[in-house]
Amino acid sequence: MKKEAIIQPQTSDLELVVFQRLPHPELFQVLQSREVLSRGKENLVFRITPSGHAISWSFGRLEFHQVLASVSNGLPRGGRQLTLRPESGHGGHFVMAPGWRFEAIVSVEQLSTSQYAQFHDDLESDARGRGLSLRFWPDHTGSDPWLPGLAFLVVESRPGCLVMTAFHTHPMQCRIVRIQSMIEQPQSAAPWGFQPKI
Repeated sequence: MKKEAIIQPQTSDLELVVFQRLPHPELFQVLQSREVLSRGKENLVFRITPSGHAISWSFGRLEFHQVLASVSNGLPRGGRQLTLRPESGHGGHFVMAPGWRFEAIVSVEQLSTSQYAQFHDDLESDARGRGLSLRFWPDHTGSDPWLPGLAFLVVESRPGCLVMTAFHTHPMQCRIVRIQSMIEQPQSAAPWGFQPKI
């Protein structure tokens, strides 16, 4: 059975952008999507795209939309709350509302082919049965390379915050893009305690 190839941008072309409102859906192709949290006013949706991902979170009137995409995707300049380049290895934050804080840390790790293959296998094993993941083969002049790729998004609850972690492997470069995002809640808000959907 022929595997569908995915054309990934170079890691140097990636940017992580956080918006107050979701950009027009025509700006990115969704390969896989899942609602991983739905509890009362709170909702969290993960989407995997060829360039990376789109994460949407809302709690009543509060919301944010995190998109990892190629700079060439032409994401809108307006409405940005935060823009980070993964290869810079930096982080950033902003206040969403009184007491509500969003923070993200981005990085890219270069591996050898053997290290990459081991990391991919370990990550794929960890991804089974939780979060949202997609295994794929990069587009490589019409034939499948021997190294597969993987996108993996997972959410966990910690005291006073919600933590989202994303891994995007880039087989053609033997690189791993890691993004960790956190929403800190005010003490007046109810504790997290949701049950993520599997």
